[in-house]
Formats: sequence, structure tokens, C-alpha cells
Amino acid sequence: MIEITTKCVREKLNKQDTNFCFEIYGYDFILDQNLRPWLLEINDNPGLCNSSPLLAKIIPRMLDNAFRLTLDVLFNTKYMQNTIVNNKYVSPFQLDNYPDDENLWEYICKLEKGDNEKYNKLNKNFWE
Repeated sequence: MIEITTKCVREKLNKQDTNFCFEIYGYDFILDQNLRPWLLEINDNPGLCNSSPLLAKIIPRMLDNAFRLTLDVLFNTKYMQNTIVNNKYVSPFQLDNYPDDENLWEYICKLEKGDNEKYNKLNKNFWE
């Protein structure tokens, strides 16, 4: 659902094609009795307060991952020594059941403009 909605507005995002910028959106979902997710809303200015134990874990990891793909790339940041394992960055912000060496944002950042075949397949599956 995130990929589909991002592709729907891709031409409106970064219209000026500005380098070195990013924006974080907040997606709100609800699960029905069959555990099917339903998108409630998308916030272009999401709250980043740690108002629950789950958010206290997710928000620091999300921000760390976002900065790794933006600021760290731009400024060639050197990571703390204890965050490199087997030549791979390991996030100090661990999440249960999620690999510590995987970036939460990488997939969404790899979406290609104009990938219509993939978009149409996702859109068809979404509405079924």
C-alpha cells in the first residue's frame, strides 16, 4: 500500500528535483478481523514522540535508517566502531524480528519512476 500510494504522487514529490532532500511520511493502518490491513491516512508531518513502548523502539530506528540513506551518504559519515560487523553497518536500535543490518527505508527508496508493469500488478493485487 505504501508503494502504491507513493507511486500515485511520485510526480508531485520533489518537483524541483532538488538534491540532498528527503521527507518522512506517517502511514496509519488498521487491521480487520482477518488481519487485512486498511490504510486510514497518510501524514506529511507525522508525530515523532515516543508515546508508547513500541514507538520508543521504532522511531529511533526509523530516523537512524533515514539519516543513513541521506546525511551519512552526503557527508560520508564514519560510523562508531561497534556498529560495523563483517564490514556491514548494524543499527544500535534493534527491533524484534527484524534484521539489525537491514535498512527499513532501502526498499521504498529503490522505487523507480515509470515502472508501470510493477505498479499495475501491485494495484490489481491491492484491490482484490
